[in-house]
Amino acid sequence: MKDITRHHDIFFANRLSLLRIWLCISTLFFTIETSFALNPSRYATQSQLADGYWVKVAVYESGIHQITYRELRRWGFSDPSAVTVFGYGGAMLPETFSENDIDDLNQLPVIRTDSKILFYAQGPTSWSYNEKTKEYDHEQNTYSTAGYYFLTDSKNQSATIAEREGGQTTELQDITSFDEHAVYEQELYSPGSTGRLFLGDDFRYTTAKSFTFELPGVDNSSPVKLRTSFGAKILGGTATLVFTRNGQTLPSSNTDNIGAGSSSSYDFVRMTSTLKEIDLDSEELAFTLLFRQNGGSLSMARLNYFRFNYKRKLQLYNGSIQFRLGQLPANSCYNLQGYSTTTHIWDISDPLNPVSIKPNVNNGNARFVPTKGNEEYIAFDEQATVASVEFIEKVPNQNLHGLTTPDMVILTPKEYISYAQSIARLHNENDGMEVAVIDHETVFNEFSSGTPDATAYRRLMKMFFDRKGGLDGEPLYLLLFGKGLYDNRKIGETGKYVKYPTLLTYQHGSGTDERQSYTTDDYFGFLDDDSGNRIASDKLRVNIGRLPIKSEQEAKDVVSKLYNYIENNDKGSWKNQVLVVADDENYAIHMEQAEEICSIMENSDAHCFINKVYTDAYTAEIGSTGRTYPSAKKKLLQILDDGVLVVDYIGHGSTVAWTHEDLLNIGDIQSMYLKRLPLFITATCDFGRYDHEETSGGEILCLNPNGGGIALITTTRVVYISDNHYLNSGVAQQIFKKNENHEYPRLGDILREAKCNIAQTDSNKLNYTLLGDPALKLLYPDYQIKVTEINGHDITQTTPTIQARDSVSIKGEIYTPGGEKATDYNGIICPTVYDSEVTVVTHGYGEEGKAIEFKERSNRLYVGKDSIVNGIFEISFKVPREINFADDKGLINLYCYNEEGQEGNGNESNFIVGGFNDDSNEDFEGPQIYSAYLNSEEFKYGDTVNESPLFMAEVYDESGINISDAGIGHQMTITLDDKTVYTDVSSYFQPALGEFGRGFIAYPLSGLSEGEHSLRLKVWDTENNSSETEIGFTVKAGLKPVIYDLYADRNPASTSTNFYLRHNRPDAVINVNISVYNLMGVEVWRYTGKGLSDMYKSYPITWDLTNGSGTRVPGGIYLYKAIISTDNEHETTRSKKLCVTGRE
Repeated sequence: MKDITRHHDIFFANRLSLLRIWLCISTLFFTIETSFALNPSRYATQSQLADGYWVKVAVYESGIHQITYRELRRWGFSDPSAVTVFGYGGAMLPETFSENDIDDLNQLPVIRTDSKILFYAQGPTSWSYNEKTKEYDHEQNTYSTAGYYFLTDSKNQSATIAEREGGQTTELQDITSFDEHAVYEQELYSPGSTGRLFLGDDFRYTTAKSFTFELPGVDNSSPVKLRTSFGAKILGGTATLVFTRNGQTLPSSNTDNIGAGSSSSYDFVRMTSTLKEIDLDSEELAFTLLFRQNGGSLSMARLNYFRFNYKRKLQLYNGSIQFRLGQLPANSCYNLQGYSTTTHIWDISDPLNPVSIKPNVNNGNARFVPTKGNEEYIAFDEQATVASVEFIEKVPNQNLHGLTTPDMVILTPKEYISYAQSIARLHNENDGMEVAVIDHETVFNEFSSGTPDATAYRRLMKMFFDRKGGLDGEPLYLLLFGKGLYDNRKIGETGKYVKYPTLLTYQHGSGTDERQSYTTDDYFGFLDDDSGNRIASDKLRVNIGRLPIKSEQEAKDVVSKLYNYIENNDKGSWKNQVLVVADDENYAIHMEQAEEICSIMENSDAHCFINKVYTDAYTAEIGSTGRTYPSAKKKLLQILDDGVLVVDYIGHGSTVAWTHEDLLNIGDIQSMYLKRLPLFITATCDFGRYDHEETSGGEILCLNPNGGGIALITTTRVVYISDNHYLNSGVAQQIFKKNENHEYPRLGDILREAKCNIAQTDSNKLNYTLLGDPALKLLYPDYQIKVTEINGHDITQTTPTIQARDSVSIKGEIYTPGGEKATDYNGIICPTVYDSEVTVVTHGYGEEGKAIEFKERSNRLYVGKDSIVNGIFEISFKVPREINFADDKGLINLYCYNEEGQEGNGNESNFIVGGFNDDSNEDFEGPQIYSAYLNSEEFKYGDTVNESPLFMAEVYDESGINISDAGIGHQMTITLDDKTVYTDVSSYFQPALGEFGRGFIAYPLSGLSEGEHSLRLKVWDTENNSSETEIGFTVKAGLKPVIYDLYADRNPASTSTNFYLRHNRPDAVINVNISVYNLMGVEVWRYTGKGLSDMYKSYPITWDLTNGSGTRVPGGIYLYKAIISTDNEHETTRSKKLCVTGRE
């Protein structure tokens, strides 16, 4: 045990203002009522800040503050006598709504002398009387270390100080001391990086520390109450707090003990609060605190605070004193000594409307009668030097109160305003939405007196919600465009090093246990008049999402990502695909929940095909790190690479991985270069945490500029399996649900409706958030495709059967989203015909493992592509010999598109697959393999290629190419070097347009060793005839790519242009550098990035015609060139010219 003595009067002496903070703090009382109908007329139509000259100042304590005329002149005020003060300072806003809530800025009454202005200011620490303990408790503002006020010379002085008489004091008992309070609190460390708890002094290594505090004016007739809050985590042991003073141990109590901590990673710290009463004989309080560990393993031991409640003599200290009594003696009056003609006494129980007391004065003693207990007063000498304010900035005019009520609000730090405006234009041009882009600092100015406070965001949205008509109004969307941090003030040991701008987060709970503490953006959407007290049962009224950017580059990338997604250039049946992923163990509950999700979606308006990856259905491999599912991971990544509209994962997870077996880990996520971006739904713990210094896997998926997802419905903290299902099934019910106008929902609508439809009080749902644009719609195909006939049978009247070897004809029609025949629709139909379902039995691996059965459609019978003419289509194909022969229903999944961008989909299952057609025409010839090559059609047998080439081939058979997996030994395969066989080749088969039997294979190979290799392709037709071809090649590591062309798609360019490279690395991950130079040879713009090429064309690289500082370049001729690299080798293009026009 070590002992360190520190004389804590230095703490007060070096920071005199802190003495005033702790000793002279006031409570800002707000009236909290249960429910009000807040009329829109209560809001100002124009902010005070809309005109005039304004300056913002800060205070760090509560009390009388001065602003000298000299300072005012220095800050730009020519006539200091005309300056008025607005605001209400640094106390946290109440989290419930009331008619008494301050709207905009209020003017404060002031006292003017010949050299300064005096006013009462509220600092960031508030005090309230605890009737149970008979002590004053304190609350630090969790969002701000200061309170803020505004100065102007453009408003008439309208605030006045009311007066009241001191009352009859004759024969009353004098009150000569009052209830003082002070606190020592070092907020340095958040135990769980969550909640509002920050601990201070560390006792792990120095277990005994001595403290000395000066308490000027202490009345030693009563003991000092020392309240100590302390936190520790000890596994397998306990601890005791021991207090000693003057060599004597203070009496102990049960609350001095700290119990054993839990081994759970969710349990961060055990707290205790203990009280000691100490008699003093001077104005100095000195004691030693010993942290005594009783066995076990210690990971944390920190002081939270010392709080002092004591009697103090009623007199002026350095020109002022703030005082009150929790309990008034009968027949008593205050007696303030040292009163003079320049002394003022204010009742500041309502600090916004102080009342001047006219006391009865006799020989410097001022007596007055309080009207009730716990009234708060401040006495001060106007000639004394009191606390000063700190100049912060000149405030530009603003007027959020005067905004037209928008459809969507984007809150962002000022650094990202231009990028947020791009998103606003996107929704304005595509959706006709009125979007307000707002610097969040301006929200504080009008809704929290300039003091950062998350409730200010909520009050802004409440104003818009009420003006829109409340529940009867149009939907309202909120995009939080910026990362958050649990440490809103950036005061902790790690948070203080965060330099990027952030938006505020709402932190619920103290932070001692992750299961009881969380962050939720829902708080900003709880807008009912009586909301805020019970947020687990409050209803969400705003569609909210967050894009957790932390740099201008991330802002730029995510804007490009949204624009590229909405441009919808990648037509394809991937928009019919949904992927449901489930974890093992826990008695198969994850898989059972997944099956319910699949059932909901199958019975919705989705017309989707559901792919299932349940890890327990795959063969596990046991290695040094435990069980893994490599085949399940490969399947998952393959389906993602092919493209799906939605991914839903159910199971265990963390901020960096899915499943204990790392089915998807941070490495997979960082290299996930997807061309088709899904919505990820993750019913797992912590995956989308956006309020930590470290970046979560969900954030990476959201922000990945060249892949990942377009958005996530994900979690920010630990969640519970059973409660997850309420939310996840609610999302499944909403995601494909059309409204009365036959429109699919926006992302924010989906999550809000899912949460509101949970009947029970449920805090688990608050841990779910949308990382994405809440006003974005997924790329739903909204036209309808209906099958009318199969082999001439009207399927509305009968259920036809198709057999193995049957020649099948399918006819159908296209309908508009509103259900009318689209007789003018001309485009492409993409059908996929599936066999009947098969039953899969899982293994029941692991602790609490359980084997279950589920069904899936794993066997495709046909994939095609044909024409639609005047809204009608017809498809013909031949059923393979090998089917499931289950005599059960099959499925036809359909997708269509046309040049006008109209897409549609449909499902049909009213037909049977079963039986065998013995009369079909015989075919004994294998398929024709027209070409087979690596990377390029110029490939010749024996050529040299890179380590990850793309194998391509064109095949044809008049009976059709067999893509069925029902038979044994008749799958399409690639054999490498006569030993490695790839059996998933049919998944990479794409049909030719309008020609049955013809198609193309594009199969990616990876990680090939250097040297000579052989590759053999084997293809079967539907009659089980095969053909094969073989090629030879040499692999060379680091082979340079070949660049065929570099071009800009808009030349001349007026607003932006996209650069593309044509090369010989199809579907490869490529590094691209683009540089643009003026004719003087000066580089004006550069791009460096990595992404997945679109076959032989690089991913688009967009230049917005601005230079590196964001300024638009002038019109003229520019030169551009590129460097492309793969496998650590690069190739440089020649320079080409680009014409940039003047501004449009």
